[in-house]
Amino acid sequence: MAASKLAAADAMQVMFGTLGGKIVTAFALLSILGVLNAILMFTPRTLYALARDGLFSSKALVVNKGGTPTVALAVTAAVALILIPMGTFEKLMALYAFFAIANNIVLIGALFALRKRSPDLPRPFKTWAYPFAPLGVLLVSLALFVGFIVSDTRNSIYALVILAASYPLYRLLKPEVG
Repeated sequence: MAASKLAAADAMQVMFGTLGGKIVTAFALLSILGVLNAILMFTPRTLYALARDGLFSSKALVVNKGGTPTVALAVTAAVALILIPMGTFEKLMALYAFFAIANNIVLIGALFALRKRSPDLPRPFKTWAYPFAPLGVLLVSLALFVGFIVSDTRNSIYALVILAASYPLYRLLKPEVG
């Protein structure tokens, strides 16, 4: 089992035969497709929101009749094409995991900072069990992030290199604000 690529499928195959292994593998593939779909929907809209706030090129504000941010989607696809030669699907997902966890940490940190700096701002959404629930999620995210760095140092270094390389690109493409 330790050398298995998909231990759950191997365990099901031992318990229920070949069909059990195939069923678990099929569910794993379906869940991977769901994650990829979420990434493809989330990332262009993040670029769109950054452009709307003046933190990314205003070209990313272009949407088609259906409301899809087409330029942001093209940028996302271009970055994906650049990343593909970097390695395997597992490596790309590891890089995504690094940035997803880091994003959670930054978002929750921003929630605390905004509530402290601007306590009188209207709140368009409620944060359940504030500050305890977000603090719990923040602590778990920090633990996951540290665990990720310790257990997958090489991909963490790749992610940091990508982050460092993206900053000059951001400065080059960022519109003048104010």
